[in-house]
Amino acid sequence: MTDKPKDNVIMPGRGPIAEVDVSHLKDDGDAQGFTYEDSFGMDAEGFVMRWKGDWVAYENRCPHWSIPMDAVENEFLDPSKSFILCPMHGATFDVDTGFCFQGPCHGDTLEKYDVIEIGDGVVEIRNAAPKIKLI
Repeated sequence: MTDKPKDNVIMPGRGPIAEVDVSHLKDDGDAQGFTYEDSFGMDAEGFVMRWKGDWVAYENRCPHWSIPMDAVENEFLDPSKSFILCPMHGATFDVDTGFCFQGPCHGDTLEKYDVIEIGDGVVEIRNAAPKIKLI
């Protein structure tokens, strides 16, 4: 039995879900939506955003009513370009963490993905480590 290099090991459920061309995203808040198949085989949507010189990615679904977060395609931020804003009821989310700090889903978070630059203006989106909520 041979050992595989650790950088090639993908944890179960953490494999790539999408590759996204982000070469046109230059400024903080610039975003690109993408589609993927979720773990149940259903079509789902996410978005990747340039933020503080890096990348963040989330499922494009508000935890309150499960509606898309962009009323205008690929526009996710509030008018001040400081927070992610749900267009339906004004839920406001921290861009770095996806935490809702104001609105009807206060205390919930957007489902966050890992973003890996794979070169030539393309990123790979992966499921993040599973979160477990104890009740």
